Amino acid sequence: QIRINAIWMIVNFHFCAVLGMADSVFYGYKNGGWGSVGTAMFFLLSGYVMRLCHRTVSDLRKFYGKRVLAIYPMLWLAFAAAYVIQSLLVGTFRYGGSPWKLLLSIAGVDNYLGFYGVQTYAVVGEWFTAVIVILYLLYPVLNRLLERRMMLCTVILAALYLGNVIFHPFTVPADANVITGIFLFWIGMALEGCGTSIRTHKILLIPAVLTGLVIVFVKLPFFALPWKNLLAVCTFISLLILFDRIGSLNMAKKAGTFLSEISYAIYLCHHFILNKMAACYGALLISGKRVLLFYGVNLILIFLAAVILHNLTGFLVRHVESRCCRKGIGTSP
Repeated sequence: QIRINAIWMIVNFHFCAVLGMADSVFYGYKNGGWGSVGTAMFFLLSGYVMRLCHRTVSDLRKFYGKRVLAIYPMLWLAFAAAYVIQSLLVGTFRYGGSPWKLLLSIAGVDNYLGFYGVQTYAVVGEWFTAVIVILYLLYPVLNRLLERRMMLCTVILAALYLGNVIFHPFTVPADANVITGIFLFWIGMALEGCGTSIRTHKILLIPAVLTGLVIVFVKLPFFALPWKNLLAVCTFISLLILFDRIGSLNMAKKAGTFLSEISYAIYLCHHFILNKMAACYGALLISGKRVLLFYGVNLILIFLAAVILHNLTGFLVRHVESRCCRKGIGTSP
């Protein structure tokens, strides 16, 4: 359910962005945009889930094999479909320059390199893909450090984070660089250690909600990034407590599980669909009712594309694994 709320923030943010609706409540709040809050929540959740599912990493080959299967097959399918459509629209299959740059898209780093002015074939996903790949690569090391040097590493990562906020030494925006991603991922890992305590101590909901409301409605001083990330942490904790209470509802649980399963597919395809729809029909949106209708149509298209992408990926992965097993290759992690 937390994943669903995070992706909904990101979709709404990009919907408002492509239509130039920066004044919308779905775009931002007093101290920033909802897109940054959504991606920060994904970093927190990724660290939380990694620690929940992999307290120990005894087999690196198996661990990384699962991460590759979770990220890349769906990314490649989404990219292949969007690449063909984009190429047909612009009239060339080399719109991103030299064909070797297709490797950047295959690796999932094309959007991230866009911050450095590198022309690529980027059409699906966001900069987030590259950062999460790095975080998964680092997880076995981070997990070991969390177990052995938690306080020391927390202080070091917090210092690096503050240095990133104050001095901003990177070309990449502060909320999109690896330092921020690692720090939030680390917080998510640490929160998992006290996850049961958080869910059982409902009183934590009050300060989390109140702090979040202040950040949303009051313009706060100094740097924006810490407020964005603090809002993400407060929202994460609040949802963790709230959904623990309603998690027993069977229908809500089934719907939440399904939407959570296709959230990665939504992330991959939503921006491409929003951009193309806005380019074709954005000029016709002259009234609130038309904008609302356009929003609904986009959500339906994104949902359908995500379901198709999710199911097709699952089918192809299972087919390849079954063929490999029949041949005795045994590549399934």
